[in-house]
Amino acid sequence: MNSMDANSDKARGKLSSGRWVLCVGAGISRGHVPTWMELARRVINRTFKISYTEKEFEDIVNKSGWSLDSWIQAAANEYVSQGDSKENFVTLLENELYGDIRDLAKSENLEEKLVQALNSPRHVDKDDVFELCNFVEKHFSDSTLFGLANTLIESIKEDKNPYAIITFNADTLLLTLIELIQRKKHYEGSPPYSHPDYHFRPVLRPFTGVPHRKILIFHIHGSIKPRSLGKKSNIHDSRDSLVFLEEEYFQVATNSSSWLETLFMYQSQTNNLVFVGLSMSDPNIRRWLGTGYKLSVKDLTAVTGKPIDDFIFTHYWIRTKSKDTNMNAVTSIGLAHLGVKTLWLDDWSSLGNAFSNLLSFKT
Repeated sequence: MNSMDANSDKARGKLSSGRWVLCVGAGISRGHVPTWMELARRVINRTFKISYTEKEFEDIVNKSGWSLDSWIQAAANEYVSQGDSKENFVTLLENELYGDIRDLAKSENLEEKLVQALNSPRHVDKDDVFELCNFVEKHFSDSTLFGLANTLIESIKEDKNPYAIITFNADTLLLTLIELIQRKKHYEGSPPYSHPDYHFRPVLRPFTGVPHRKILIFHIHGSIKPRSLGKKSNIHDSRDSLVFLEEEYFQVATNSSSWLETLFMYQSQTNNLVFVGLSMSDPNIRRWLGTGYKLSVKDLTAVTGKPIDDFIFTHYWIRTKSKDTNMNAVTSIGLAHLGVKTLWLDDWSSLGNAFSNLLSFKT
C-alpha cells in the first residue's frame, strides 16, 4: 500500500514503536514568513527595482524552468555586480524573511519583544511571554507551525517525542514557539515559577557539539536570526552557512562528505523520517534518500537471502490531497523508490490529530 490517510485506523501507531525524526521545510512557516516563491519575488523586485505581481512572477518562474534558488542567485549576482557585498545581500534576505511578522508585531508595539524571542525565547520577561503567546494565538492559531509546536510539546508528555528534528528553514520560529508555549503553560501551573524543563536545543553548526539528553533541531541549511533596528546585535546564528543560492546548492551536491549529507544519511538509515512542509522536489534530499534505500534493500536481501520484489517503506511524507485525483494517484507511488510512503491530510488543520494518531497518544 503506497499511501494512506494519516488519520485512519491503519495509520494509527505507525510511529509509536520506534525512533522517528521530524524533517520540516518552508511549508510549516506559511503565513508567518513568505513562501519560497514570494521570498524570491520580493528579492528580485527589490534588487532589480521592478514590480512583478505574484501572478506575473509565478508565470515567469514556471515558463523559465529555473528553480527558485536560481532566481535568488540572479538577485545576489546583481547585488554584487553593483558593488555591494554578499553579507549585505544576506541582510536583505533577513529583512524580507521576517518583514511581515515584524510589521504585524510593530502594529501592536511588540516588535522588539518578538525579535528578542526569535533570538532567545528563554530570555524574554515573564509578562512578555504572555503577550507574545496571545499575539501568536490571535494571528496564527490555525497555522501549521502553531499546531506542530503544540504537538511536539505533547509528544514529550506522552514519551513519544522525535529523536531529532531536521529543519531546512532559515527562520527560528519553531523553537521560539515551542519554548514560549512551554513557558506560558508552566507559569499557568503551580509555583515555583522559574523555568520549565527545556527539551529542544538548536544545532546551527557541526562544531558546536551535541548537548546531553536534548532533542536536537539541526538547521542544516543555516539559520538567520533577526537583528534589532538601530542597535548592534550580538546575534549567534549561521547566516554565513545558508543554502539559499544556486551556488550553495551546487556545493552541497558536489561535496559527498558534507555535514548536511552525513547527518541526513545517518538519520535516514537508523530512524523513520517524517517529512512535513516539504515538496520533496529537492534533488539533494531525493539523492540521499535514494542512496539509503538501495543500502536498505541490499541489507534486507543479505539477511533474508531473498530478492526484494516490493517497495520497502521506512519514511513518511505528510501532505494534503490535491483536487486532481490523477495527481494524487501519481503522488502516492511517486516516492516509493525512495522508501517514502505518502500520508494524506484533508487539510493542514488536521495535522495535530494526525500526529496524535500516528503516535497513538492516549489523549
